[in-house]
Amino acid sequence: MTLNRKAATLLIIVLTLALSSVGTALGTGGGNQGCTPGYWKNHLDSWVGYSPDQEVETVFNPSAPFNKWTLLAALDGGGGPGVDGAVRILLRAGVAALLNGAPGSGVYAYYSHDTVIIMVNLALKTGDRATILAVASELDARNNQGCPLS
Repeated sequence: MTLNRKAATLLIIVLTLALSSVGTALGTGGGNQGCTPGYWKNHLDSWVGYSPDQEVETVFNPSAPFNKWTLLAALDGGGGPGVDGAVRILLRAGVAALLNGAPGSGVYAYYSHDTVIIMVNLALKTGDRATILAVASELDARNNQGCPLS
């Protein structure tokens, strides 16, 4: 069974809402803070639980060549055409959201790091540019809520 783009996007949104509700109930996530990819790229000493040279594939499940990128390289991801361009955008937003949601990060993030991993991997699995960009946009909005770190 394959999902069309609208159904896949809706499924990711529903799962995201369910996961954020569970995270809030467990005392993780549900916050209103977020630091941008630029912040994390320029403040390597603020990283908690993850390292800049850690490969993306140790956290997310992208295809080659993205799986061998480091988390720091993913923060430099630009964009571009097609699914590959969307994956670059998603990994950039996803790594920042991951760092925001990491326990001990000092950021009261909307999504826990576990929720971010699930969201990113579900979006990647669709292989659909519009779905990947929708999830990236959601994460980007949360990453721009205001960074409490200096």
